[in-house]
Amino acid sequence: MPDQPKLLSAILNIRNSRVAQRITDSIEQPGSFTHVSDADPSHIASKGIALLCLTVENEMPPVLYLSFLVKNNRVATGQVRVKGVRTVELDGLTTERLLEALPAALHDRFQNYLQEDYRQFSPKFGEQVYETLLVLKPELAADFEDLFGFLDRKPGDGPTAREQDAAVEKDALGLTLDIFGIDRNDVYRSWRAKGGDLGHSFLSGLTEFAVYEDDALAKDLHTFPGFSAVPKHNITGVVEFESEDGERLTVINANRKPQEKAMGIDLIYFHRRYCLQRLRNFIEEEIPNPSLRDYRLSPSTLFFKLCKKIELKRNDHSLAAGMYISLEQWEHLLNDGSTIGKKGGRQFGYHTLKKRYLHKETFVDLVRSGLIGTSGDATTKIAAFIEDSIKHGHSVMYAIDERLGEPLSRKQNIRRRIEDDILGNPEADFDIEDDDLPF
Repeated sequence: MPDQPKLLSAILNIRNSRVAQRITDSIEQPGSFTHVSDADPSHIASKGIALLCLTVENEMPPVLYLSFLVKNNRVATGQVRVKGVRTVELDGLTTERLLEALPAALHDRFQNYLQEDYRQFSPKFGEQVYETLLVLKPELAADFEDLFGFLDRKPGDGPTAREQDAAVEKDALGLTLDIFGIDRNDVYRSWRAKGGDLGHSFLSGLTEFAVYEDDALAKDLHTFPGFSAVPKHNITGVVEFESEDGERLTVINANRKPQEKAMGIDLIYFHRRYCLQRLRNFIEEEIPNPSLRDYRLSPSTLFFKLCKKIELKRNDHSLAAGMYISLEQWEHLLNDGSTIGKKGGRQFGYHTLKKRYLHKETFVDLVRSGLIGTSGDATTKIAAFIEDSIKHGHSVMYAIDERLGEPLSRKQNIRRRIEDDILGNPEADFDIEDDDLPF
């Protein structure tokens, strides 16, 4: 049976700037939106890929998106709510440019569509609009494929094992970028699945940053702590990031499972119970060190992130909400009566931890300042941990902060921006090491 042609089902055109701004904000975070349409409910498709036009400012051209729209329940007589659950921005494309690229015979029809809140396309017209978008935005072909792949899923179908792992890898990378101080939004915007294929590593889609395999091998990754025991063919992604100050962050993804099988858990976060024994074996008693640099708030070196199911959202750049706890706290939760539910099972959530966990911002600050983590010479431990993880089929994301000096504090970063953006004088007469703001 031949493949069904890909086509757009409808247009959703929001000309009210306040409503358009609300939808724009919802698309950016949390990644979905709802809208109450005045169109006849019987004329709204149950689901489909729609052209979304948002007039955020009255004097500006609409911002265009493709969105997977689902028809929800009626909210009043003659009104129905539609929900956009996945959205791809058609960056830089205008309705005028799209109109020019369409066949002349379709111009009047398309202009009429732009005057309505919602209107279904005929199959031939929807196919023509989609084919035109492919010509105008070929770099988004993989994102379009992802949208239609989501459309074709049967009710009840969940994400594939690879999509689940890619979602965790993306979240782990975002946390790493936050710790280092690089804007994860800029990085995520550059990500593209190659031909709709997620590959062996989420890192492989960062083509603007990726260090290709030959280059990575030439650099000899085994100079990094812990990788002496990892075969080179297990390294599935290497990316180097550079800050505005020329500071570098190297992120390596390593695993040994084939692409079609779940790669397990990124070891920045631990979600599975059977990992615990390996973690206990990994931890050994720390020898007190009088050095101030080696001081830690806690001997805990391993942390979990407890969160709800993580889904790969390609246009949502936020981190998954969650609670950061140490291994020791996790073991207390496993043994404390307060986490036993009514049916005898263990329950872990905000209601059982009762605010006794680290928020993402606090966790990032503690890691960034070196107040949690290993102390002393941890190279041997890191090597054993990575080797054991690869052996057990886990995917390991390893970030190497290559800064030699101390990172700037938040206040110091503000001062630097004041110098660059307002004063415009890199030799301004105040000391950057002074942590007080100049006002």
